[in-house]
Amino acid sequence: MPKTVSEAIDWWLREEVRESNAGRNRILDNSVIDEFAKTRRAFMSDGSTNNMDSAKSRGHYDRFRLLFSIVDEGTLGNNDRLVGKIIHHSLMFVSGGFRSQCFLQAADAAEYAHLRFARNQETNGAAGVNIEGIVAGIDRDQLLGSRKQTVATIIATSGRINELIYKAHGDIYDWFAANPTRVLDRLGDDEPPVQAALRCQEAGITLAASHMLVAAWLRTDGLAAVPILEPKSISDAARDPIYPLAPDFVY
Repeated sequence: MPKTVSEAIDWWLREEVRESNAGRNRILDNSVIDEFAKTRRAFMSDGSTNNMDSAKSRGHYDRFRLLFSIVDEGTLGNNDRLVGKIIHHSLMFVSGGFRSQCFLQAADAAEYAHLRFARNQETNGAAGVNIEGIVAGIDRDQLLGSRKQTVATIIATSGRINELIYKAHGDIYDWFAANPTRVLDRLGDDEPPVQAALRCQEAGITLAASHMLVAAWLRTDGLAAVPILEPKSISDAARDPIYPLAPDFVY
C-alpha cells in the first residue's frame, strides 16, 4: 500500500510542476526568473505586497481551514468532490514547499529553473524529501480505529498540520528579517529556511497520504476509490475527481 500511495503522490506532484509552468500559476515561476533578486528581498517581510510566497501561503492556510468547517464523518465517507479537494490542497502544500526550497537554494534565476524543473522526469523529481519513506512511516494503527475515532483523528491531524505549515513559512520570513545580509545567498540543506521548506513538504505528504488511507478505509473499493482533483490550480481543475490509485489508471 505505501508504494501505491507514494507512486500516485509522486506522479501528481511532477504533473503539477509541469502544469503550473504552463498554466495560470506560471506567474510564480516567471516572477522568480524575471525578478529573482527583488523577489528574494521580499522574503524579509511577510507583510510585503511583493512577497508572493506569503500571500500564497496565507491563501492556502485560510482555504484549508474553510474547507474543514464542513468536514464530518458523512462527507469524508461519501463526498468524493470534497475529499478530492482535501487531498489536492494537501499536495499543493508540498508543491509550494518545493518551489520555496528551489528558490532558497538557488543563487540566481537560472539555478532556480534548474532545481525546479530538471528532475521532473525522475521518480521523486518534484520534491526535496523522500515521498515513499514518509508514506511508509505513517502509523496506520494510530490513524485507523473505529469509524468515529478515525474521522476525529484525521480532522485533528489536518488542523495541526495546516498550522504547522503556515508557521514554517513564517519562520522563513522571520529568519530573513534577522539575517538580511543572507537574503540573496544560495542556502544549504541544513539552514533554517530550507529546513522549513522541507518541513512543509513532509507535512503535506503526510497529510495527503493520511487522507488517502482514510478515504480508502471508508470506501468499499479501497484505494481504487480514493479521489483526487486534477494536478492543476484549483481554479482550473475539473469538478469531478480522478482516481489515480485505481489499477487501471494510466499515469
